[in-house]
Amino acid sequence: MRTARHVPAAAAAILPACATILAVLAVLSACGPATPKSRVPADWTSWRKPVDRVLNYTIPGHGDKARVIYVNAPGWEYAGGAGSGRLEFPEGTVVVKEIYASGSPAPGEKPVTLDVMVKAPGDPDARGGWLWLVKDMASGKETVITTNFCQACHANANSSHPYGDRNPGGAFRDYLYFPPIPGT
Repeated sequence: MRTARHVPAAAAAILPACATILAVLAVLSACGPATPKSRVPADWTSWRKPVDRVLNYTIPGHGDKARVIYVNAPGWEYAGGAGSGRLEFPEGTVVVKEIYASGSPAPGEKPVTLDVMVKAPGDPDARGGWLWLVKDMASGKETVITTNFCQACHANANSSHPYGDRNPGGAFRDYLYFPPIPGT
């Protein structure tokens, strides 16, 4: 019987220690890795569009998918003050290109991905001063492109090219095929 009397006392001594350990573990789990902050601002659809139409012709890197482009206020304001010459957008400029499932999205259809350029010259993943990323709209996952794939194609925007207005003057446009139109 002596053993039976000591078991509850021993258990009573262990329970506070277990409770303390569980409380510490709960606090530590709350300090775990945070969910990464989205690099794509949620209000991109309120930004201005450098081209008013849906782009639905085939181009390298985007195929025949419809695209709609938006530029945030810092990028738009900079381009408006820069005139029609060389453009080097300020840090914090964001360009969002909605990519649709087909070349002819239905009214109200949502994009399947967002292809995004974030001007961040100090970021080690930046290429040409820009972070290039893709956001999958179904999962919310954002993937930074760390190869030169996007930059290599967009470098063509910095000279005369076959898209949009064709950059007839061959001005440096900081990798944007459709930069904001000065004065608009």
